[in-house]
Amino acid sequence: MIDTVIIHNLPRLSRKVIEAMQQLHDIRATRVYQEAKEEGIHEEKLRSIPKLAALKLNAADIAKFLELDLELVKRELAKIP
Repeated sequence: MIDTVIIHNLPRLSRKVIEAMQQLHDIRATRVYQEAKEEGIHEEKLRSIPKLAALKLNAADIAKFLELDLELVKRELAKIP
Protein backbone atom coordinates (compact mmCIF):
# COMPACT_ATOMS: atom_id res chain seq x y z
CA MET A 1 0.00 0.00 0.00
CA ILE A 2 2.80 2.42 0.88
CA ASP A 3 4.46 1.61 -2.44
CA THR A 4 1.30 2.54 -4.30
CA VAL A 5 0.93 5.85 -2.47
CA ILE A 6 4.57 6.77 -3.04
CA ILE A 7 4.56 5.80 -6.71
CA HIS A 8 1.28 7.57 -7.53
CA ASN A 9 1.92 10.70 -5.50
CA LEU A 10 5.60 11.17 -6.17
CA PRO A 11 6.15 10.14 -9.80
CA ARG A 12 9.32 12.20 -10.15
CA LEU A 13 11.27 10.18 -7.59
CA SER A 14 13.75 7.63 -8.79
CA ARG A 15 13.50 3.98 -7.84
CA LYS A 16 16.54 4.36 -5.57
CA VAL A 17 14.96 7.23 -3.65
CA ILE A 18 11.74 5.27 -3.21
CA GLU A 19 13.69 2.23 -1.97
CA ALA A 20 15.58 4.44 0.49
CA MET A 21 12.30 5.85 1.79
CA GLN A 22 10.94 2.35 2.29
CA GLN A 23 14.05 1.30 4.20
CA LEU A 24 13.73 4.35 6.44
CA HIS A 25 10.14 3.38 7.16
CA ASP A 26 11.25 -0.18 7.92
CA ILE A 27 13.85 1.07 10.40
CA ARG A 28 11.28 3.20 12.20
CA ALA A 29 9.06 0.17 12.65
CA THR A 30 11.74 -1.78 14.53
CA ARG A 31 11.63 -2.32 18.26
CA VAL A 32 15.15 -0.94 18.65
CA TYR A 33 14.17 2.32 16.96
CA GLN A 34 11.01 2.63 19.05
CA GLU A 35 12.90 1.98 22.29
CA ALA A 36 15.60 4.50 21.37
CA LYS A 37 12.94 7.05 20.52
CA GLU A 38 11.19 6.52 23.86
CA GLU A 39 14.50 6.78 25.69
CA GLY A 40 15.22 10.07 23.92
CA ILE A 41 11.81 11.42 24.87
CA HIS A 42 12.36 10.36 28.49
CA GLU A 43 15.77 12.04 28.59
CA GLU A 44 14.30 15.23 27.16
CA LYS A 45 11.63 15.21 29.85
CA LEU A 46 14.30 14.84 32.53
CA ARG A 47 16.22 17.79 31.06
CA SER A 48 13.01 19.85 31.25
CA ILE A 49 12.62 19.42 35.01
CA PRO A 50 15.11 22.14 36.06
CA LYS A 51 13.61 24.55 33.52
CA LEU A 52 10.12 24.00 34.87
CA ALA A 53 11.39 24.29 38.44
CA ALA A 54 12.92 27.64 37.53
CA LEU A 55 9.41 28.75 36.58
CA LYS A 56 8.41 27.99 40.20
CA LEU A 57 6.37 24.88 39.36
CA ASN A 58 6.21 22.36 42.18
CA ALA A 59 7.18 18.69 41.84
CA ALA A 60 3.59 17.48 41.52
CA ASP A 61 2.81 19.93 38.72
CA ILE A 62 6.02 19.05 36.89
CA ALA A 63 5.31 15.34 37.18
CA LYS A 64 1.79 15.80 35.88
CA PHE A 65 2.86 18.08 33.03
CA LEU A 66 5.68 15.77 31.89
CA GLU A 67 3.72 12.58 32.64
CA LEU A 68 6.48 11.31 34.94
CA ASP A 69 6.47 9.58 38.30
CA LEU A 70 6.36 12.09 41.15
CA GLU A 71 9.19 10.37 43.05
CA LEU A 72 11.40 10.52 39.94
CA VAL A 73 10.74 14.24 39.62
CA LYS A 74 11.55 14.78 43.30
CA ARG A 75 14.86 12.92 42.90
CA GLU A 76 15.75 15.03 39.88
CA LEU A 77 14.84 18.23 41.71
CA ALA A 78 17.07 17.21 44.62
CA LYS A 79 20.03 17.12 42.21
CA ILE A 80 19.58 20.78 41.28
CA PRO A 81 22.08 22.99 43.09
